[in-house]
Amino acid sequence: MDRLFLPEKTRSSFLSRLRRKDEEGWNQFFGTYWRLFYAAALAWGLSEHDAQEVVQETMIGVVRAIPSYVHGQNGARFKTWLGSIVRHKIQDFLRGQGQSAEVNFSGLQSETESGSAVVERLAGAAAGENHWEADWNRRWNENAVWAAMDSLRLEVEPQHYEIFRRSAVCGHSAKQISQDLKVSPATIYTVVFRLRAKIKKLRARLDKEPLRGVDFSGE
Repeated sequence: MDRLFLPEKTRSSFLSRLRRKDEEGWNQFFGTYWRLFYAAALAWGLSEHDAQEVVQETMIGVVRAIPSYVHGQNGARFKTWLGSIVRHKIQDFLRGQGQSAEVNFSGLQSETESGSAVVERLAGAAAGENHWEADWNRRWNENAVWAAMDSLRLEVEPQHYEIFRRSAVCGHSAKQISQDLKVSPATIYTVVFRLRAKIKKLRARLDKEPLRGVDFSGE
């Protein structure tokens, strides 16, 4: 189900398909983002089972929120908008389990809270906010890399993809790959060099032309 990744420059035509709850569009969306939602939930300390539930709740939240989402409204990027939904669903789940959902970011002082406690609480909130944003950006970029790999797999010979995967992802030596796949070291070096350049182009293409090759024009 994993397909091309939607980077920040999300195509409005895809969003319009989601607003109408188009089945193909939602399958595309889920295949693109479920790993991102899942990893974010695990990073928050949830179990695998609970993280799966958060993925489902996040999808429901996106379905409900997408009609009112306007790309670029008030400077909000798709990545930021989506990350806020994931975060809120994680926090909602924790609250539902009677657990702390991290620091309250409202910045309001309670009647029993001293001035120094407010400063400490707000400092902790800012640190948590920065940590979430940095972690979300990192996971977003990691997911983009895997999406480029998915695209690469569809565009090159299976053996060449496997050579590149073992070298770039698994870190296998040319000698080990040569022994396992029965190919010469010279072929390995040539393939890796060529595909390394190609995957950079795929990343750039995905940023510039989200969902290239996928037909969302039929209305």
